[in-house]
Amino acid sequence: MESLSQILSNYFININNLIASQIPKSEEGLFNKTFIVQDSGIYYILQKVNSILKENVFYNIEHITERMSKLGWEMPNIIRTRSGTLYHQTKDGTIWRLYNYILGENIKDINKIDLYMMGSLLSKFHSDLYKINFIPKSPISNFHNFSYYLKKIERLKKFILDKKLYSIAEDILTIKEIEIISTKNVQLIHGDCRFQNIIYDKNGIPFTFIDLDTFMNGSIFIDIGDLLRSISCDEEQIRPSISVDNIKKVINGYYNCMKEKMGKVDFVKSTLAGFKQITLELCMRFVIDYVEDYYFAWDKEKYSSRKENNRLIAIGQWDLYNQINSISEKYLLDMFLKEA
Repeated sequence: MESLSQILSNYFININNLIASQIPKSEEGLFNKTFIVQDSGIYYILQKVNSILKENVFYNIEHITERMSKLGWEMPNIIRTRSGTLYHQTKDGTIWRLYNYILGENIKDINKIDLYMMGSLLSKFHSDLYKINFIPKSPISNFHNFSYYLKKIERLKKFILDKKLYSIAEDILTIKEIEIISTKNVQLIHGDCRFQNIIYDKNGIPFTFIDLDTFMNGSIFIDIGDLLRSISCDEEQIRPSISVDNIKKVINGYYNCMKEKMGKVDFVKSTLAGFKQITLELCMRFVIDYVEDYYFAWDKEKYSSRKENNRLIAIGQWDLYNQINSISEKYLLDMFLKEA
């Protein structure tokens, strides 16, 4: 196993003056080790990356962030190794990458965030991503492939031993009308557009996006729906709590900044469909990982196993899906039409 100094020597000629501090992590995930590295007052992020991310993902990030930077965005640009590779791979197969550090705030309390500006930022982000006109090379397999997860739930249902999760799986499979928005307004999108993947200034104004491994071609309503989902439950994704007022702020912010306007009625309906789809998709993925038990991060300090954590999140996302269904489309549309 290579030491941190050996890894850093692949990026820096003189490592003696480097100061590296690990960001505390209480959970395993795609990035189970993250360091802030300081070199003569300049800061970088060094990450140990799960092998699920292939070289094409790094190429996608480099290409897109370089183009977005030219359009005025502050982006976490990948820094190549001294030998010119997109990442450093150790002899044991571990992958490390380095990119520039973006100074800002990672706000976890949505009450401290300007939600209208958050919707507006995503709208501008989509607008500029559209200008790039780039199709990502081989992104993460079946990511946001709703039909794939439906089929997988059906195949794995007999292996779900937990009564509550089995009941949820059965209910999902009996839903008669699930509006799939995957083919609507398709373009380059973020793919994991949670409010936790946004950087804010000290006043709660969002200004850029991070965690860009999920760049993909998909519906803008996947991103919008995921943003709404993330502000509608706690950070652990276990306790849902929908605020129609918060939803209104985000969708007003997005719609008012759209370059190519679509009909207001169609926009609200598509937004709610995306909100439902992404929530149901995540519920299915956590039920699936309850059975397969290998993919998702889990908090070792709070839970005895990944299965326990997966179970609670699946139930929480199912409860959120049902809360979304309780929102009157007409009520939300009436509010939106008055202010948009």
